[in-house]
Amino acid sequence: MVKNKKGRPKNSTRHARIQEIAKLIENVGLWNVHQQTLADKYNVSQSMIAEDIKKIKESMKPTDLKDITLNIKLGYRKALNDVFKEMAVSSGSDRLSAIQAFNKIGEGFTKFLESYGLKDKVADKLEVSGFIEEQKRVSELIKGMNAEKVVK
Repeated sequence: MVKNKKGRPKNSTRHARIQEIAKLIENVGLWNVHQQTLADKYNVSQSMIAEDIKKIKESMKPTDLKDITLNIKLGYRKALNDVFKEMAVSSGSDRLSAIQAFNKIGEGFTKFLESYGLKDKVADKLEVSGFIEEQKRVSELIKGMNAEKVVK
């Protein structure tokens, strides 16, 4: 039996590992999967985990993505609306927290699109009803609020 550099059987454990990683990606999303943590867990190199993830992504059919993309977009818009409501009624540090949540939502959605090849990695090319421009505007607002805190 062929073994990897850590002395574990190569093919049988790789197949099981890929299946486990695929389930993890399905449950938490690709951008929440930390390759080094998985490498430590499975006692393999980080590059081996990267190869596994690449294999998982290649095995996905475009139709698999179409089914979930609409739900992701709807969830994204709902999350943005919730944050916008919170921003409208909040002030001070609560408003700043809502603005930071807005940015995290945008970053997460962008990472999702990029990780599945649904968006180029150039943020300005994202075509989701102007959300990127709004995210940039809010980022500038945060910088201004942080600058005001330093002055006070």
